[in-house]
Amino acid sequence: MALDSLKRSVLTRMAQAGYGVMKTEPRERPELTYFDGALRERVESDVQQIGLNPAEWPVWSSPKAVMDYLEEQRVNAYHQTVELCGRHGVDLTGKSVLDVGTCSGYLLRIVDEKFDGVSLTGTDYYEECVRLSQALVPNADVVKASIDDLKSGEDTFDVVFCTEVLEHIVDTETQIPGLLGLVKPGGALIVTVPNGQYDSTPAFTSDDGVSYVGHVNFWTPQSWAFYIQRIAATLDYPVTFDVGTLGNNFAGDVLYALIRKD
Repeated sequence: MALDSLKRSVLTRMAQAGYGVMKTEPRERPELTYFDGALRERVESDVQQIGLNPAEWPVWSSPKAVMDYLEEQRVNAYHQTVELCGRHGVDLTGKSVLDVGTCSGYLLRIVDEKFDGVSLTGTDYYEECVRLSQALVPNADVVKASIDDLKSGEDTFDVVFCTEVLEHIVDTETQIPGLLGLVKPGGALIVTVPNGQYDSTPAFTSDDGVSYVGHVNFWTPQSWAFYIQRIAATLDYPVTFDVGTLGNNFAGDVLYALIRKD
């Protein structure tokens, strides 16, 4: 009874403050389509060839560790991010492509397999991720660098990807302009982050107080759209952008922004 009384008291106080309680139905996982048996077997075979072991690979200590990371929902998001380019008329054929925070290199691997004549570059803060992505995407040039190490104007690319990175970084004001500084005129920046309505990943640890192993930013579709619009308004050159959610994951789990440098 004491618990019921406490519950009624909380609900009463919430109602007085203008808040209510709404019951939500559990989200159903839709059918996943990209990481079918043949594709998974091919990726797993390549991972097996790397020679992963705990002594030399503390994080990616075994093929299982890599394949657990490359689970279906994550792989779906990578494929959908590349498809997003096509839907917006961003052809990657023959283009220079940079993936910031490439981690496993899987997004670069998709681009390498789908488009001819691409020049692929990847960066990652963690040396072990650099080694893994270089092994999985031999045609890419992957280097160790944080997002803050990338200086606008040093090298520019036709298309820059930054997937599932900004949620780890405390500074959200300079990253989009900095990334756009790496994009050639007429090129595009594609950014994705988890939907904060469903993401509950804690911050975990940080080496520098700037970037975290876990998540420190949680955008909703509404706040993400406002964030991109506000940042775009501060730029001293024109851009056009589209924001939304990627489909075929859990409902709306991944938010995207595709920003074109006019």
